[in-house]
Amino acid sequence: MESDATKQFLLVRSVEEADREGGVIPLDERGFQDSGTEVSDGQLLEERARRLFAGLADRFPTPVRSAMTATSSHGWIKIALILGAFLLGLATKQLGPERRVNVLAFPLFGLLAWNLVVFAATLFGGLFLKRSAPGGAALRGLVDRSAERVVRRIEAAADQTLASGLSRFVSLWFELTAKARIASARSALHLGAAALSIGVIAGMYWNGLAYQYLAAWESTFLAPEGVHGLFANLFTPASAISGIPVPGMEQIRAMELKVGDEGVPAASWIHLFAITVGLFVVLPRLLLALVARRQAAGLEAAIDPQSVAGDYIAKLLKTREGGNLMARIIPHRMELGSKERDRLRAFAHQLWGGQLWVEFADPIAYGDEDEACFEKADYQMLVLNLSATPEDESQGRLVRRFRAQLAGDGLVLLEGAPFRERFGGLGEFDRRLGERVEAWQAVLGRAGVAFALYDGDADAARSAAGEAMMKPRSTADK
Repeated sequence: MESDATKQFLLVRSVEEADREGGVIPLDERGFQDSGTEVSDGQLLEERARRLFAGLADRFPTPVRSAMTATSSHGWIKIALILGAFLLGLATKQLGPERRVNVLAFPLFGLLAWNLVVFAATLFGGLFLKRSAPGGAALRGLVDRSAERVVRRIEAAADQTLASGLSRFVSLWFELTAKARIASARSALHLGAAALSIGVIAGMYWNGLAYQYLAAWESTFLAPEGVHGLFANLFTPASAISGIPVPGMEQIRAMELKVGDEGVPAASWIHLFAITVGLFVVLPRLLLALVARRQAAGLEAAIDPQSVAGDYIAKLLKTREGGNLMARIIPHRMELGSKERDRLRAFAHQLWGGQLWVEFADPIAYGDEDEACFEKADYQMLVLNLSATPEDESQGRLVRRFRAQLAGDGLVLLEGAPFRERFGGLGEFDRRLGERVEAWQAVLGRAGVAFALYDGDADAARSAAGEAMMKPRSTADK
């Protein structure tokens, strides 16, 4: 998928997963539409995401636009940075107010030195420290803080379900594009450094058009021979390109500041300095900016929805073939009446979506935990009776077996209704409930499994289920 299509796909996926009940994206709109022509799975998914995204943008234009804008590249910031750097360089008084330039104190020396340090750090970091360039940690911090600010704005501006989905999308997109954004920022900084140097050079020539500048030098430590050797090495490339000769010893001696000396015309020195900065600062910065920009584009283009949302895609394609997603509910040591089944069925739809076939397995009896077999399903919910006394040799062994055999998404749910029916009319119910939950936490915690408590509050149970949801273990984990 192209970058915009990938963003739309991941945004729709994040909202769908937050909107299990269909309040934001109606359930009857989530199917595939037959275009009448044979298309690939990728094209089909892209078209579906485009259609659902368009519906979201029509119904909730402001928050959706905010999420898409926040995850864009913000090219205007780069343009502003480059223009600001150029104007800053242009405003710098590089030739000084006295109309006499001390070539040993020339500010462009500092510009050259700083950029050589940056280039050396970049090369050293890339070759020896396996880091792309200096400043990566600082840029990553800026990216993370930007994502946090965007998420807070969206959460404050949209309803809870939509805000939850959009916030997930923004956080995910910033995570997926963090390296690309750092490379893009590095490209902008290189362009800004080049623009600053060009601005400094342009400022020199602008001042030189209006005033006559003289070049001279003075030093406590350097003799004319040392000054000549310095500039002979520094200006050799610029001299070869421009044809302007490197100042000889006679000119160097004539430029030495003594009482009454003023120096020589500075035009050739300005030309040589400008060409040197162009060779050793501007050109390398432009090349580094190009490399960073191509790296950013490659990283963003390499984002693969399959690697990010493989389970989501597989389940979508299953519904395309007319198959229902399957959720299996397996009770332990409890018989479920029609009322309890309806309640758990509704809860499963709220967790995993409306296009779901819910099947109830036969209850697992006490003592049969080691023989329990969990058949393959897209989703599985092991329902434990809160009123039962938890034991490591019973429920602990069962949840370990459940975790080991898990083929789809899985959840361990503590059913609190029987406990409330049994103890609700007695005194100190809250204390009893807290003690029983702590006992379950101890047993299931030793088994390495989290759980959600369903005690009449569906919202609280859904929130806990989101944190307790288990994924199938990979082969390497088993």
